[in-house]
This record gives sequence, C-alpha cells and structure tokens, in this order.
Amino acid sequence: NELLDRGYNIRSIAKYNSYFADEDSVQEELTFPEHDTEYLTVCYWNLREKWRRGQKDITDEVWQGIEKVYKGEWI
Repeated sequence: NELLDRGYNIRSIAKYNSYFADEDSVQEELTFPEHDTEYLTVCYWNLREKWRRGQKDITDEVWQGIEKVYKGEWI
C-alpha cells in the first residue's frame, strides 16, 4: 500500500522485486526474516483485540481466515 500511495504501479511479484533487487535475483515469494513466530503471534493478538472491539474492516469472515493462518490450517 505504501508503494501505491507513492505512485508506484506494481502488477506482479517480479515487478515488486525489481524495485529492490537486480533482475537476476527476482524471487517468486516475498520473505522477510523478521516475520518469525513471535512476530506472527504479536500481530495475531493485535488483530484479535481489534476484531473483539468491532473494527469494521475485520469481519467475522476475515477473522476466521486470520485464525486459520495463525493455527496453520490454511497455507
């Protein structure tokens, strides 16, 4: 979203990676080493609190999807 806000038009992962790396090192998936189990847990509980308080963009359906990812049921 930040890149879109700055006017970048990214149509694919390959295009995204080309902004940050040489074309020879384009990856199929984005991976971030800091996104470990602890990070996932912190994000999960943060989103859970927002869902419980009724944040409008976290519907019950969205929350169910978040729980599946967190529990490793959907990959």
